Amino acid sequence: MHPAGRFRICAQAAAGLGLSAIWNFCCVGFSLAQKQPPKDPIDLNSASLEQLEQLPGIGPSTAKAIVQFREKSGPFERVEDLLAIHGISKKRLDKLRPYVVVRPPAHKSQINTGAHSCGEADFQIARSQFLFCSVLS
Repeated sequence: MHPAGRFRICAQAAAGLGLSAIWNFCCVGFSLAQKQPPKDPIDLNSASLEQLEQLPGIGPSTAKAIVQFREKSGPFERVEDLLAIHGISKKRLDKLRPYVVVRPPAHKSQINTGAHSCGEADFQIARSQFLFCSVLS
């Protein structure tokens, strides 16, 4: 039922019966049913289940599907990647867009050299040694 319809029925029941308890119960239930969207956009690549459930139109099962998709397919590259998740249509994505962002993964500084992974600093040292040796040759 639409929240406005529920509110109208509660008001009529409370007025007709003269019971303030019914009115209070309905108003509390009505206010709890309204989910407040997050103030700052949520990063799809780091958001927890609880954070995803703050998004309008996202319940526990869709939040779980988002996390599972991220774990299986890797980090999101763009917000539109949400369309690959069952239950997220173009219309729902348009409603979510102001509340979500995609930031690059936090640990992008690892470089795969084939034989082993090294950090950015190791790579810069090896690169400068290579350039130095090339100049001397």
